[in-house]
Order: sequence, then C-alpha cells, then structure tokens
Amino acid sequence: MSPQMLLTQHGRRRRFYTPEEVKAHNSADDAWFSLFDKVLDLTKLIAKNTALATPLIDCAGSDISHWFNSKSRTVKSYYSQVKKVALPYIPMGRFIHVPPSEPSSKWCTSDSNGLEEIPWLFAVIFQS
Repeated sequence: MSPQMLLTQHGRRRRFYTPEEVKAHNSADDAWFSLFDKVLDLTKLIAKNTALATPLIDCAGSDISHWFNSKSRTVKSYYSQVKKVALPYIPMGRFIHVPPSEPSSKWCTSDSNGLEEIPWLFAVIFQS
C-alpha cells in the first residue's frame, strides 16, 4: 500500500506544509509524517496493520527521517557482534514492513490475497 500524498481541494499537491500543520495530525485516526522533506498520510496503512503500528502512532505528527539512512533511505541498521549480521536499528520498536531480527515463518510481505505488498517507504524513495 503506498502512502497517500496530501492534496489540496483542487487536486494538486501542495508545495509545502508547516511543521505545525503536520503536528496537528498526531493520532492513529489521522497520522501524518514528515519524511525526507515529504509529508505522508499513513492513516490507512496504520489502520490496515495495527499489530506493528505502535511506533508510528507514537510519532504521528512528527518528522521520522532520523529513523532512516539519509543516503540509502532504508531503515538504519547496526552490526550485531553476537549474530554476526546487520540488523535494523529500531529502538522505537519494530514497525510496519521492518523484518523481525530473528527468523520467523510468520513474517510475510504478501497481503491477504497473496500479492507482494510494496513497503510504504519504497513508495517515498521512488517518488523522489
């Protein structure tokens, strides 16, 4: 599911939103985020994926760019000396489309119809 880009009443994308405008949309029922100089409405994504939405809900109405690597635009990672592998750096908790740090047969990137779901962050990366 791709994030909803915010529109004006005339159907054209606005050029900018103030931090105060974004900050006003800070709940699970109305969740906007700033990410790499874009404003996203992830309300529908959160409603569809409530199990992993807590970190997003907690930060709704804010800039979450610091969660991601500014060059690759992927979730920040670190190298685990114990597991000898790079893992997502998610001190805020695992969120939608971030794989678990342990192997799991329950984790899947398909939707309920068996179709591959494109992570919401990729929609932002490829719109740039």
